[in-house]
Amino acid sequence: MLQSIEFMQNVKSLKDVNIENKRLSSDKQFEELLNKPDCLNFLNYVDVLVDGKFDNNLKSYSTKYRGSKNQRIINVKSSLKKKKAVCLREYIIK
Repeated sequence: MLQSIEFMQNVKSLKDVNIENKRLSSDKQFEELLNKPDCLNFLNYVDVLVDGKFDNNLKSYSTKYRGSKNQRIINVKSSLKKKKAVCLREYIIK
């Protein structure tokens, strides 16, 4: 829990100094984070989330900003409004 508190303080301080495009990587899926009140708190301070565990079998050097194809790049603000993951279109793997 202490890590969570320290993390929130760091994320809030980034907001205070007007740093744009704050990105967070988590091995949890967005939907899991959405159901946890403490996680929901800090998601309000994040712009982009890379979610999902890195999978060595799906490792790819062609995927931008993530290590494996199973990971998603999520627009957090839109996702929070819709209460479901909204992936950034330019990073969707076809």
